Amino acid sequence: MKRRTAEEWQSLLDQQAASGLSAAAFCREHKLCPKYFSLRKRQLRHSPSPQQGFIQAHVMASSDDDVLSIRYGKTELRLNPGVSPTWLAALLKQLA
Repeated sequence: MKRRTAEEWQSLLDQQAASGLSAAAFCREHKLCPKYFSLRKRQLRHSPSPQQGFIQAHVMASSDDDVLSIRYGKTELRLNPGVSPTWLAALLKQLA
């Protein structure tokens, strides 16, 4: 069995998610043990990886001062500035 880093496993998990294949089909195609694949998926989901740290944020001038806008890549989330920090943290945790 080949030893892989956490980053390599995360890459495989991302590839499987993007492939549209079931985990079992992806494992067959890539000659991976399905039980170990599932174990690594659970482990990585519950432990922060180096990629899951803080992201750099930029303050941007906006003509719409009543909206909090969060951008990450091509994704934008627009919120009322009075949104509960607890609710926002729960949302981000679910999205992760």
